[in-house]
Amino acid sequence: MSRPLRIEFPGAYYHILHKSNGNEKIFKGQEDCNIFFEYLHNTIIRYDIRLHCFVILPNAYHLLLETIDANLSRAMHYLSTGFSMKYNAAHRREGHVFRGRYKSTIIQPGDFLCYMSRKMHLEPLEKKLVTDPTEYPFSSYKYYVDDSSTFLGLTKDTVLSYFDKDLSSAAVLYKRFVEGSIGKKDLTFEKNLHGGIILGSNEFVEWMKKSFMEGKDSSEIPVLNKFKPPGPDPVRIKEIVEKEISNKRWARKIAIYLIRKYSQHKLKDIAKLFGKITDAGISQSFYRTEIEKNEKNELSENIQKIERLLKTLHII
Repeated sequence: MSRPLRIEFPGAYYHILHKSNGNEKIFKGQEDCNIFFEYLHNTIIRYDIRLHCFVILPNAYHLLLETIDANLSRAMHYLSTGFSMKYNAAHRREGHVFRGRYKSTIIQPGDFLCYMSRKMHLEPLEKKLVTDPTEYPFSSYKYYVDDSSTFLGLTKDTVLSYFDKDLSSAAVLYKRFVEGSIGKKDLTFEKNLHGGIILGSNEFVEWMKKSFMEGKDSSEIPVLNKFKPPGPDPVRIKEIVEKEISNKRWARKIAIYLIRKYSQHKLKDIAKLFGKITDAGISQSFYRTEIEKNEKNELSENIQKIERLLKTLHII
């Protein structure tokens, strides 16, 4: 049985997961992580990779990468091989360090980068390694929420820019976005992970299919069997929200939030629908509402009320 095809193109974002062979605890402390960080930094420079997030667990590592060139496979081979050789030499061991191939998921730029970064930064909590994500030493989270800390080669501005144009304010909002979801179920991945290799909207999957998958069969790219029909009409959602919510400011906020959550339309198209707001403003409004609904019961109740109505009307 052939391996699933790797899709590579300039400007692609990937979540990378590579687990240790036999579930061995390979990252036992700072020295092991330093070996990995050395090769990670070399990979970033050598292959012109942007590192947006990282989490190093005892038996695995997670990376959120952006490839400026279509060179993920070569970059990952260099990272895994180089680290494994030096790790084995340092520990006087032989054999494979990692279990087979690394897993790569293509991430749609925009909202899904934020959700993936949140999921990654909460991994140490999921594994019960810490109770506060800022306490985990081998994660990029502390660099996101603390301006005084820096990590060589980490690009955090891309994710933070979705929260506020001022990075200090964005860091505060991002912290609330991440920590406000602790203990709550996130259906983003269940609803938007296609074929195990693409995290994004149906529109993004359709673009991927047309751009990279034509002429391939489903054994090469499993996502071909997972494509879903288009999402709901944003104009209809806006009309219903405005009818049900008398407060115009809240109606605008809730409509933007639900359209961004459930429809597959581009930011620029949503911005045109509302007027006097930029593409970045749509993203920032969405994330502010995502944070506020966990803190304001009335807002949360209104959103849930509209969601129930949209489901009753078979709109979402």
